[in-house]
Amino acid sequence: MQNQNKKEDKLLDGVIWHSLSALEAINHLKSSPTGLSEEEARKRLLVFGPNKTDIKERQSALEVTLRELKSPLILILLFAALISLILGKLIDTLVILGVLLVDFSINFLEAYKSDKAISEIKKLGADFCTVLRGGRKKIIPAERLVPGDIILLRAGDRVPADVRLIKSEFLEVDQSLLTGESYPVEKKTAPLSEETAFADRENMVYSGSLITAGNGEGLVVATGKEAFFGQLSYKLRNVVEELTPLERRIRNFSKILVLVVLGAMLFLTMVALYRGIKISEALLFAVALSVSAIPEGLPAITSIALAVGARKMAKEKAIIRRLASVETLGQVQRLAFDKTGTLTQNQLFLSGVYDANGNSLSSLKARELLSIASNASEERDKEAQEPIERAISHRFISKEKRLDLLAFRSDILMSAGLIAGKDGLFIAVKGSPEQVLANSNFYLDGNKKRFLSLKKRRECLAFLEELSSKGQRVIGVAKKELRTEKRSIDVTDLNNLLFLGFLTFYDPPKKGVSAVLRKIEEAGITVTMITGDHRLTAHAIADEVGLKHEIVYLGKDLFRENLKKIVEDSAIFARVTPDDKLTLTKAWQEAGEVVAVCGDGINDAPALKQADIGIAMGLNSASVARQAADLILLDNDLSTFVAAIREGRTIYKNIQKAVFFLVTSNAGEVLTMIIALLLGLPLPLTALQVLWINLVTDGTADVTLALDSSSGDVLKDRPLPRGEPLIPSYYLKRLLPITLFMALFALFFQALYYFSGKDLSEARSAVFLAMASTHIWNIFNCRSLDRSLFETNLFKGSFTFYSFVSSLALAVITIYHPLFNRIFETSPLPLSEAIIILISASLIIPISEALKLAFRKEVL
Repeated sequence: MQNQNKKEDKLLDGVIWHSLSALEAINHLKSSPTGLSEEEARKRLLVFGPNKTDIKERQSALEVTLRELKSPLILILLFAALISLILGKLIDTLVILGVLLVDFSINFLEAYKSDKAISEIKKLGADFCTVLRGGRKKIIPAERLVPGDIILLRAGDRVPADVRLIKSEFLEVDQSLLTGESYPVEKKTAPLSEETAFADRENMVYSGSLITAGNGEGLVVATGKEAFFGQLSYKLRNVVEELTPLERRIRNFSKILVLVVLGAMLFLTMVALYRGIKISEALLFAVALSVSAIPEGLPAITSIALAVGARKMAKEKAIIRRLASVETLGQVQRLAFDKTGTLTQNQLFLSGVYDANGNSLSSLKARELLSIASNASEERDKEAQEPIERAISHRFISKEKRLDLLAFRSDILMSAGLIAGKDGLFIAVKGSPEQVLANSNFYLDGNKKRFLSLKKRRECLAFLEELSSKGQRVIGVAKKELRTEKRSIDVTDLNNLLFLGFLTFYDPPKKGVSAVLRKIEEAGITVTMITGDHRLTAHAIADEVGLKHEIVYLGKDLFRENLKKIVEDSAIFARVTPDDKLTLTKAWQEAGEVVAVCGDGINDAPALKQADIGIAMGLNSASVARQAADLILLDNDLSTFVAAIREGRTIYKNIQKAVFFLVTSNAGEVLTMIIALLLGLPLPLTALQVLWINLVTDGTADVTLALDSSSGDVLKDRPLPRGEPLIPSYYLKRLLPITLFMALFALFFQALYYFSGKDLSEARSAVFLAMASTHIWNIFNCRSLDRSLFETNLFKGSFTFYSFVSSLALAVITIYHPLFNRIFETSPLPLSEAIIILISASLIIPISEALKLAFRKEVL
């Protein structure tokens, strides 16, 4: 095998195929114009391997779920469950494990649904191809292609490997999936300079591109992992899948929380032991503290909020492949997208018909030019492979009898048809405007035939340049009336033509795309176009859709010395390669931006995977692009992206509200435990009581907040900076006073009951009800962290009222129902005292309102 690898390296390593002549390339691969022998092909298949590329899939649903076990919060809860089990608290242990099971189930189900939605995506590639083996044509599976094979290409073929062309008969290739160019590219065989840009290598066709016209032969120079498609796959495997902004914030929040919990547990245990408390009771304190400090509901509410958001987006025809990406959409600061298929329709349409004087023709007068163009088209039906001919046929199909056809040839740059018209024979000609003009001696001025002078030629060429500068594809149309009978035509007949005018075509922007871009920019997102198309085309499309840009950079401009300045500019980028797109994406991320990349081509795949969120446009996008993406827009509509931004921002605000609620609640419980121990009071609440408050009483509230719809017009908000914590400092300043009120409120009733001689279970019942009541009233404060409670509709668009009532009912049942008394070690309180506790807990609302007013300037 080592010798085989050396042979492979010797054949392929470092060869710049487009710079070699066809014969040099054939000799270098030790092949021949008649192809390889079957025996040699079999040997090379063993050396180079099958012509296929395995796309590395994302983590499976099970792997995503098991990854949750590494969360510090989960590990602490597992530790608490173990200590509870050791101390004989079986119910506590089962409840803690039940919480973890619910969270894992939600994560698994959502990840499984995403996997299932994507499972039918197929890899891009040709199944079979025609090759020459020993001088004979043979159809073989594309997987059996090897370097040195001679492959035959024809219109409609998907190119299965990288090929150096050796013959080209009017061969045109759609390589938009690779380069982003809207128009098919004419291919030739002559060698090119080594420095020729990827998109300009006319003598090469690459895996994944589509033959749209003509025929050709080529030498297979790279297969499998060495081909263009395979190299992209390698780049995809080497792009590290980063955590989303929400995952990073939760991870950082968890680390800080874990350190605080561990420190507090150690401190409390030492104080308990110092006071002479038994080790078992000290551990119970530690377990109660850990359970009270950990927001058990955080993983669940995050998963629920993201899952509900993903389902809403699915109804909008957007499939989320990675659940956390729903929230990431709301954090996007820059959207970079390809032009072709994203901004534009990736389909040529007739955009204008002009006479020789540059006047736009009416529909009636345009029919003559369209008829001539249709008669000169190789295919006159709407299923034509060649995009320009297909665009012509969608507007006009000539029914005149065609006696002969001279197909388009690269040496004459024209095509022509011999037509038997009503008024006699004539030749219909279309092709390169420069060439059609060069072969014309006359032009049509209105209804008059005039001599085509040098001055007039210059005027026509100037008008042609003006049309081209607008990103339009232009062809010239001419005719020649015949006075003698003919049954066939050749190149010599294409002279002394009557020039009729120009037809223009372009790949138009999608309907409504300008308005969508405005909404994206108004949301504070920088919009950037990156395309493999030409500078003029990119510039024209950007102007048409109103995309702000200071300059158009080319891919070759992206060198390290000026990259920092380039990424700061409001610019569009043309003639870029897949590596350029990847470089730009990394540069924006290094500058601290949250980046979304939107595309549909093979050339977009590495950047899609590198981006914070990759977005594949439509079911017609390349399968490798869909595999690399986090989000697939099934309707191929950018307005769905705007809806996704709104959903992402709403979800983040809701998660932030729920986290703020959980942290204030849990911090209040922790502070209550610490102060009670320092004051020499008994354990205020058992671990099970704390867990019951957190899961059931608080559980309905945090889910309500996670699914709230009272976040206002989130599209007017600015995207959050990448490094901003989950709970910013201006929220923390409000959190501490609220936490202190909760702790002192609960301790007041503990001390009141304890020192009045009441038994421990009754004192704990009072603390339970006091703590649960402050949590329940705090739901209203957390519906908006920025606005006053009275600026929101208290019950509109949420389940706040039902959450309030259900939480209150559960708290009361825990105090008064005999079954709950036995499980949670509570005792009934006098009804009047319970009512006093419940009503006085509402003091948390005016306290929170005062804090919002005091710190509002910092929020705004």
